[in-house]
Amino acid sequence: ERLVCRLVDLGIQPGNILVLSAPSLNEEMLDVTYGPERIRLNDVTRRYAEVAMEVARQRGCQCEDLFGMFVGAVGRGVQPFSDGLHLNERGEEMVYGVVERFVEGRVDPQWPIPDWKGLT
Repeated sequence: ERLVCRLVDLGIQPGNILVLSAPSLNEEMLDVTYGPERIRLNDVTRRYAEVAMEVARQRGCQCEDLFGMFVGAVGRGVQPFSDGLHLNERGEEMVYGVVERFVEGRVDPQWPIPDWKGLT
C-alpha cells in the first residue's frame, strides 16, 4: 500500500499503476528441489496475493491476479516455473504479456513497443 501511495504522491494517477499479485508456487516441484521442509507455501502466497489485489482495488489501481493465472496455467499443464519458485521462460512470457497489454493501452500507438526478446 505504501508503494502505491508513494507513486500517487509523485503524481501518477492510480489508473496508470499496475499492481501484480505474487504468482503461485508449484509446491510439488519445490518439494523435489528443496525438500519438504521448505518455508514457502501457496496458502501464504495466496493471502499475500489477495491483499495486494484488494489494495489495488481500494486505491483505484489496475491489478492482475498472477496467482490465479499461474494456478490455472499449471492446471492446464503449462509449467511456468524452473524449480517451483522461480519463473522459467514461459512464466516470464506470461508476466510480460500482462505488462505489455497494460502499457499498450496507455501509450500512443505510433510508439512501438520493442520485442523483449530483442532486448537481451
